[in-house]
Amino acid sequence: MTFGKRLIAVVSRGDGGYGPGGRNETHNHLDPHLRTAFDFIGVSDVTIVAVENDEHGGTALAESLTAARETLSKFVGSTRLTPCLA
Repeated sequence: MTFGKRLIAVVSRGDGGYGPGGRNETHNHLDPHLRTAFDFIGVSDVTIVAVENDEHGGTALAESLTAARETLSKFVGSTRLTPCLA
């Protein structure tokens, strides 16, 4: 089983503002579904790292990529990361 495991999901979103407090937060269906599905198989420690604004590109996308890299860099060295492409 997967009890006690941690999941770091890196997701992309075409627009921005889907995170907590964002203008599109109520339209974010992916994060709750991922948490529910993985909790069902015993993975309750789920961290979502989102790259937003890939639809728009430019500065907004670049800033989102930088923020995602910074978030992921906090896990490197403190946790063994195993890539899983879905």
